[in-house]
Amino acid sequence: VVPVHLGGDALGGAVNIVTKNQFKNNLNVAYSVGSFNTHKASLRGILSDKSSGLTLLGSAFFNYSDNSYTMKGMEIVSGTTTYKKDVKRFHDDFLSYAFRAEAGYANKPFADVLFVGAGMSGVRKDIQTGSTQYPPIGEAIGEEDNNQLSLRYGKHGLLGEKLDLDAFVLLSNTSTVFVDTSSRTFQWDGSILVQRPKTSRTGEFEDKQIYKTRQGDLTQRYNITYHLSKTQTVTLNLISSNTEWKNTDAGKVEGTSVDDNSSKYSKLVIGLGHELKIWDDKFQSTAFVKYYRMNASVDSAARWR
Repeated sequence: VVPVHLGGDALGGAVNIVTKNQFKNNLNVAYSVGSFNTHKASLRGILSDKSSGLTLLGSAFFNYSDNSYTMKGMEIVSGTTTYKKDVKRFHDDFLSYAFRAEAGYANKPFADVLFVGAGMSGVRKDIQTGSTQYPPIGEAIGEEDNNQLSLRYGKHGLLGEKLDLDAFVLLSNTSTVFVDTSSRTFQWDGSILVQRPKTSRTGEFEDKQIYKTRQGDLTQRYNITYHLSKTQTVTLNLISSNTEWKNTDAGKVEGTSVDDNSSKYSKLVIGLGHELKIWDDKFQSTAFVKYYRMNASVDSAARWR
């Protein structure tokens, strides 16, 4: 079971990553190019004003690839004849990007760390195949966009070096869309095998659809540690996560909205622990209790993709 000060309910353990609070001005930029029109770029920088202590942190990355590698021996239909041909994937572009910035103070009398952050990210993906290689998909796409705001605060050594406080709050909104409105069936050379009427309800996967999902997340983590003595500490930790999904298929059945559903999920983990270290830390003992609560609700029959 994960120790109290790390929080959470992972039974397999956890990794405690401790970041540095010493910031020096720097800028790192990287770019690489590869096969299949692949491009990767990243940027990270720190700007700190020594007089005021104000620090700006920024990072960003961009990835793109055509993924146009060769598919060998793919079947192509020409009239009444079927033959095999080596072809390149023609509808498999992938694009992802992210940007994040934080502004705040470090190692000040009022806070060891106090940062407000904002970020955004996105994914664009052409869909080349379904569960099998035939028929290839030529127009369906998937997209995802995420926006987030965060606040992190930490101050150790309060009340005569006895009290440590840490807090983190993250608000995130994610929108996804799956678009399958094509009236065509494609072949692996990119040609059209079947052209259905535009009024047809059949898409490339199943019925035509524009399936959208909106997800809102609020995550909070608080940790309070009180040092009873040089050998004993008491820790109280709270982690709360709340998620709400809203799904709709606005493009199905002549443009009407059907199969709409929403669901909510919340989880709360509270831990209280006592730690004893004596004999130059040769003997350590930890005792703790944890409280778990989870709630989930769905207001209509969920449709998971």
